Amino acid sequence: MIDDTTQTGNGTVKLHSSLSNVGSIVNDVVNIAPNGRTTATFTLVKPDWAHVITPAAAGDTVEVDYDIYGVYYTSGTTLQSRYNTSGDLVPNSSDIDKVTQYTVSNLLIAAKSGAPLDLDEVKDGSGLHNISLVITDVNWKQAKVEFYDNNNRKLAVDTSGTDTSVYLTTASTPGAQIKFKVVTSDTTTGIKYDIQNATGVSGVATTGLEIAGAINTAHTSTGYYYANGGDVVKVVIKPSAPVALNYKIGAQGVVGTDLTAKTMTALQTAPYNIPVTGLPTGSADANATLAIAAPTGISNTAAEGSVPGYYTLTIGSHADGVVTAFEVDYTLTGCSEATSSGTVTIKDLGGASSETVYIGTVLGNVDLTVTAIRVKTMSFLVKGATVSTDETKAIINCSENAVRLSPDITYNGTGNTIDVVYDGTNKDTSATAVVNNDGTVTVTLSGSNKFTAGATIRIDAPVVNAAGQQVKAATITLTKNATTGVWTANVVNK
Repeated sequence: MIDDTTQTGNGTVKLHSSLSNVGSIVNDVVNIAPNGRTTATFTLVKPDWAHVITPAAAGDTVEVDYDIYGVYYTSGTTLQSRYNTSGDLVPNSSDIDKVTQYTVSNLLIAAKSGAPLDLDEVKDGSGLHNISLVITDVNWKQAKVEFYDNNNRKLAVDTSGTDTSVYLTTASTPGAQIKFKVVTSDTTTGIKYDIQNATGVSGVATTGLEIAGAINTAHTSTGYYYANGGDVVKVVIKPSAPVALNYKIGAQGVVGTDLTAKTMTALQTAPYNIPVTGLPTGSADANATLAIAAPTGISNTAAEGSVPGYYTLTIGSHADGVVTAFEVDYTLTGCSEATSSGTVTIKDLGGASSETVYIGTVLGNVDLTVTAIRVKTMSFLVKGATVSTDETKAIINCSENAVRLSPDITYNGTGNTIDVVYDGTNKDTSATAVVNNDGTVTVTLSGSNKFTAGATIRIDAPVVNAAGQQVKAATITLTKNATTGVWTANVVNK
């Protein structure tokens, strides 16, 4: 068998010196096996100006040409961005908004004939086994489009539908029209605009263009254009006075839209993919919901420089008595209170509970995106119970050792109570409880009372641990097997 795994030589992958603003090459590895079989692996980092689209075919976002240098020179095949299983350039995310690079893995480098290289073909001028791949062209197919006023202030545009172009093709034929709708209450007409870093198809003008109608209405350019590449296409709108801008207030990256109530389970899946940690196994609070609402009365729109108030984050449908709070991490953008690491703790979970996040002054489109949720639970819990042989005592164990009882403990179902219904019907208000040396609690019935199947013991926080914490309220239901006589306890934390 021919060994094509052990490395005999190596090489590099690099951009041709004539290329600029096309990205960069990192993590390049060229492997030459003893039989001459040569493979290359490298990553192309996307430049900021390039735009990634949802592909309909291989090469829809980028194509790369390269030359091979060894003892002879040849051109390699064109590499294309991935679509389904076609294309060698694989993006680092399935979410087009998160793609930052494309990677080629173990690309087989072929000879002029199309056959794999042999060992004599992979030597450099010094006779060393060395192959160089030189990338001669990187064709990014789309450039981002951004909108500014004549004071270089970035303008808010409506991207919720099809009224605004977020990218422009770099292909000169047929090009594309540029669309935009400035988000403002301004209704001024006759506004001029220029298009920078783009070329008009068939020589159409890129300067002195005019918006057809008011500045806040949808406009489509008459001419067709294509991006020059290497930079963002910049549409400069030139009002005679600064535009009074309106901005959108949204959540989870969706412009101008609240987050309606979503369960903890749903939040962990696409499109949210929010890590939720700390939920007890089997907890009903997998169905607890989180909702994010913009300030009331603004219809998710606020004027630049206004102070609209607060986001409201609400936890609803809470059912697990062990859960005490939800810690919610978030990022906030587009306002004076912007942060990349905010946290709000939502507690007091008797029913739907809310906390707020202050927006401050609106500077652009405002967004609050939740990045992680941590579920906090009680650490001091009732875990179980056993019944004494004479069935007059129940020994209760907790997750931590008990050290004392509350001084105001009662046995009548009110206050800090241990409420004992010893036979499922009758309450023993004269029962007593003591803390044992081993940290358990013994409840002793009064008189001739004995526990029978269906007995319940309800504990409303009179048991205290070494840290001074009261145990989480719980109900213990005692069951006796009629055949074996063995007692079991079911604990429900409230």
